Amino acid sequence: MAFVEGKQPLIDKRERKVYLHAPEVKWEAGEWLWELQNYKARSEDVDRNNCQIAIQGKSGDAVSNLSYILNNEPLFNGFQTMHTRERVYEDDEWDLFTIRESDKQQVDSVYIVASVMALRDLESIMRLADHYKFTLGIPEITGVFSFLTGTRQDKNVKMIEESEIERYSEEGEVYKHEGNYYIYDPKALTIRKTMRQLSGCFDRLMVVEPHSSATQAFAFEEDLPVLPISPWLWMIEQCKKDLNLNKEDWVIVRPDEGRNIASERLADFLGLERVSCVKTRLGQGKVSLSFKLEDKIKVQGKRGFAFDDEISTGSTYDKLKVALKGAGAIDLTAMYVHPKFIGTWMDNMSSSFISQLIGTNSRLPIGALENLGDRSRTISLAPFLLDLIKADINEVNFWEDERYRQMILQTQPEER
Repeated sequence: MAFVEGKQPLIDKRERKVYLHAPEVKWEAGEWLWELQNYKARSEDVDRNNCQIAIQGKSGDAVSNLSYILNNEPLFNGFQTMHTRERVYEDDEWDLFTIRESDKQQVDSVYIVASVMALRDLESIMRLADHYKFTLGIPEITGVFSFLTGTRQDKNVKMIEESEIERYSEEGEVYKHEGNYYIYDPKALTIRKTMRQLSGCFDRLMVVEPHSSATQAFAFEEDLPVLPISPWLWMIEQCKKDLNLNKEDWVIVRPDEGRNIASERLADFLGLERVSCVKTRLGQGKVSLSFKLEDKIKVQGKRGFAFDDEISTGSTYDKLKVALKGAGAIDLTAMYVHPKFIGTWMDNMSSSFISQLIGTNSRLPIGALENLGDRSRTISLAPFLLDLIKADINEVNFWEDERYRQMILQTQPEER
């Protein structure tokens, strides 16, 4: 079985697939499908050194940064990247044009590097991949995405109150999961649709900090290998010296007890204690966070460090701030991969108790970070993306490599 036990969808009485939680591919299955594509490439004499990098970035994001540093990389001496431009017509129809496809007669492999923020971006990269694969006949197309939209909706249930069980039982099945009750909700699973679309043009995907394990799971169903990778280790290396993360002064905090693979491995790597908040539902969609007594003792007098995949309104960090202050912590440092500040984020993040905010330029626009002053730091993901491409060209097995395996967002066999 390719999926982690307990993460498969249920089949209800109407034979609908009910996703109570995001499906997850086993570590061995993820590696197998990725290596199967590597075997196929070798059997077809695909030389990844004979490649081209196609840039689909916006000014200031990680992808556009990458195009500037490629010319200084010894591995890519004399190598030319490809860019695109769009022509938009009065009726809003549009065409995509490639600029400088290749100075070589033919390349074997193309890496399409993009920050896919909206459906228009998704359409653009698929047009580009289609052009390379079916017009130019390139044998292998790999997507390298600093951010991938359309990967949020990974469940098709909604939570109900215990008092509503009897009423909803008359309409359909009620499911109990982790102490809460759910019923089927007719939501379209956007991740599955996105993966199905991409599988028609791409041979492999490298996705930085995908929102859900379902990204890889639904891609697996389409025989599309996905490397779901978090840059947590690389980000820590960029600022560990400045932060002086030591076990005497710091503790890793999480807003709830849900699984956060990157946060857990980060704590183990640094040798730091980790604690989780207890979530209390206050009704009308509102929640509060607090610590158990034993965790309050661990937090008191310490500096909190939280790592997450993304941030938007900052409401989670605002609640975490309240819980930490109540437990006697000194301050909170927030590290996140995909920042896109919206809504009331400034109010939620304005407190000086949140002393540092560290994110990347995986997607733009990020928001008016200048309003945060010296508390905010943005790390360019461009070198990390380049490292991934170089490692792939050098035939690194990401699942076996001591460094990269720590950053793969899959449950390792010893963690199950």
